[in-house]
Amino acid sequence: EHKGYYYQEKGKFSLPPLKITEGDLFAMLLTEQALASVDSNYLYQKIEPSIQKLKLLFRDQLEVDPSEIFSFGSAHQAVLTKNVASSMETILKAIREKRLVQIQYHALWKNESSERIVEPYHLRFNGKWYLAGYCRERKDYRLFVLQRIKSIKLLKEKFVPRDFSQEEIFGQSWGVIKGEKAKVLLEFNRQTAPLILETCWHPTQKLEPQKNGALRMRLEVDGLLEIMNWILSFGSAVTVLEPKELKTQLSREAKEIARKYA
Repeated sequence: EHKGYYYQEKGKFSLPPLKITEGDLFAMLLTEQALASVDSNYLYQKIEPSIQKLKLLFRDQLEVDPSEIFSFGSAHQAVLTKNVASSMETILKAIREKRLVQIQYHALWKNESSERIVEPYHLRFNGKWYLAGYCRERKDYRLFVLQRIKSIKLLKEKFVPRDFSQEEIFGQSWGVIKGEKAKVLLEFNRQTAPLILETCWHPTQKLEPQKNGALRMRLEVDGLLEIMNWILSFGSAVTVLEPKELKTQLSREAKEIARKYA
């Protein structure tokens, strides 16, 4: 008769109000601030409209501007242009629908571009966005920096997912570049030791305070390239004790730096 649902007794029914705690509100605002700092060009733009709606819904509980409560320092991140954001949209769709993508990729170190057919599996952020996928041309898993994808095309062809594992791709790498496993032993001087103690730099780290105030760090990483760059940022405040290969690489780099400024 009414062609649908209706309330039989008007004014006597209402949906319960959405309850939100102070902790819920704090988490929401913290998420907004964190995303604006870490990746303001993509994720923030996706979630910001939803957060603004929540702010309107709970405006009576927002007595102060969130930016006055907390803030985040600028993070080192690559610029996400419209082309990169568009590539991410295509990749996300391809991952959901298990479809191949055809990309024109520029290899930075070789300074050359090539066409690849990729099975996309995972997106990882580490200062910039990386696509982890199986490259059919190289017949192996590869990491592709989104900024270096010059063009991308979503293909109709679907793929049968392989046994993709984040552990296999990233392992215990310092960042995203996986290499041979190595045990590293570092010693930071007494001035720098308090700074090192404040942060968990790697999930495998073990810290050993020394009697003279210095601090030793033991860790196991998959690949030395990225941790070498991190070690260089501390200059003479850190000494590499192990492995010999890393000591040799740093010695070579230090000599080259000294030569440039001699």
